Amino acid sequence: MPAITLPSTPGWQEVEPVYSRKSAETESPYTFVTQTQDWNAEQDYFQFILAPIVKNTALGIQWLEALRQLAIPGNYFTENVTLYVGGSASGKSAMNLRLVKGSLSARIDRQKTYWISFRAKRDK
Repeated sequence: MPAITLPSTPGWQEVEPVYSRKSAETESPYTFVTQTQDWNAEQDYFQFILAPIVKNTALGIQWLEALRQLAIPGNYFTENVTLYVGGSASGKSAMNLRLVKGSLSARIDRQKTYWISFRAKRDK
């Protein structure tokens, strides 16, 4: 389970944090009584969108290679997510994150601009 180092530039253009808690709610079709089950399991997800990489093929390839390495099961990267999560989350300044399978989106246009985004979840 090696840590993968992501390139330091261009940085995030946008980060969308998503918090998920495992619970279920059912309603009886006869009595309309609602039952809630909470499993006390939480997961943090983050959608990372890179700033466009303009006419820098070497940097674009570095990002794609790092993300390719992250797609290998067990690999992770460490990110400071202090700005994106609330006060109760532990380890915010150095949270280990894994790439969510199938979440990588990469597009290269005719002007050689790289548009890259991906989703990551907390490594537990």
